[in-house]
Formats: sequence, structure tokens, C-alpha cells
Amino acid sequence: MSRTIIISNRLPTKVQRAATGLTFQPSEGGLATGLGSIYRAEGNVWVGWPGLSVDDPAEQDHVREQLSADSMAPVFLTEAEIRDFYEGFSNSTLWPTFHYFPQYATYEQAHWDAYVAVNEKFCQAVLALAGPDDTIWVHDYQLLLLPEMLRRERPEATIGFFLHIPFPSYELLRALPWGTELVRGMRHVGRRPHRFPHLRLHAPLPERGVAPAGAAQPQRAGGNARPSGAGRCLSDGH
Repeated sequence: MSRTIIISNRLPTKVQRAATGLTFQPSEGGLATGLGSIYRAEGNVWVGWPGLSVDDPAEQDHVREQLSADSMAPVFLTEAEIRDFYEGFSNSTLWPTFHYFPQYATYEQAHWDAYVAVNEKFCQAVLALAGPDDTIWVHDYQLLLLPEMLRRERPEATIGFFLHIPFPSYELLRALPWGTELVRGMRHVGRRPHRFPHLRLHAPLPERGVAPAGAAQPQRAGGNARPSGAGRCLSDGH
């Protein structure tokens, strides 16, 4: 039976360390609330970081067991990866750039290297779970490279991507030293890589034909991408 695998930087449950051991609390934010009915249904699963650096193998097994009971699968990040991937490239480079404040963005090769490595770590976690008929639904700016990485390993997979922040203009993306790689990562959505020719005018990018469109969830067949407000979903409907 096919299922939906949701992937985001953070899980809807966060792990915290207390005097008595690890605790599990709901994460803040609307994403967990909005998708709660989806990831708990029909064998679906949510893949993401549990919000805490957990290095001990026994603690990792405990976290996996607890989260698995609630349809979640953790991706464990080191302190260095949290610093360089999340606080560094995601929040110090992409966040200000995508919100049209490039003057506040930083450009560090080490941050980019960590971003690539963590996206690859997420890719391996998804590949370990995804079956040939599953829909893979990637979320937000922390995982822009993930669709391409997944496509290389699963050429026939159904892959959706939803961006929860503004989509930047061509000029801003071109200013990023890694803009081409980021755009290439996002264009591998739907049932196959697609150039979105009917959406070309909405947001011209360094690679021709890639543009965002709004939709709530990737469709397996017959879906038409349409402009939306806050979110940006890429899906070719094939």
C-alpha cells in the first residue's frame, strides 16, 4: 500500500533533556498542526530532526522507539551540523536572501558544505523508508537539495516540494554563490524532472523553466500547479 512520507527539518515532536532523562514535547509552529492528520494516517511517516543533539547510541535507539510509535523517524544531527547547516547556511544565508534582505546574508563555504552533507543525511534516511509507490513530500528551505538527491536514487518516485517562505527573484538567486545548485535541487519534483513551461513567467530562475506554484499536497496524477500566497509547491502532475 502506498503512503506519504513527509520530510522537514524539524519533527512535530521535540526531544528535550531533563534531569530525569529525555522528554518528548510537541514542537511549536503550524506545520505540525496542519499536517498532523496526514502523517498519522494509513502508515504514513514524518522524517526530521528531533530538536536535540543525541550522540549516545542507546539514547538514539530510545528516541527512535518513542518516535516510531507516533509515526515519526528521526534524523540525528551533530552539534557542528546544527551550527553550520541550520544556524549557518539555512538561517544566516537562505533566510535573509529569500526574505529580500541579502545585505544580512553570510556566505561561508563551511556552511554550504554542511548544508550539502545534511541534505544527504536526510536523503539516506528517506531512502531507508520509502517504497516504490510512496509519495515523498519535502518541506522548506532547509532541504532544497533533497529532491535532486532523491531523484538520483529513485528516478520514478513521486516527489513533492513545498516552500514555506517567499520565493526570491532571479537577481537574488543569481547573487548566491550556490544558486544554480539550489535551483537544480528543487526542479526534480513530480513523477520525473520537469521544466514547468506553463509557469515560466511566475519566477524566472537561473535554470530556465523552474518556477513555484501553490498547492496543498503533491498529487500523483492530474494535478495542476497554480499560483498561491505564502507557500510554494512544485509538482508537475505527471
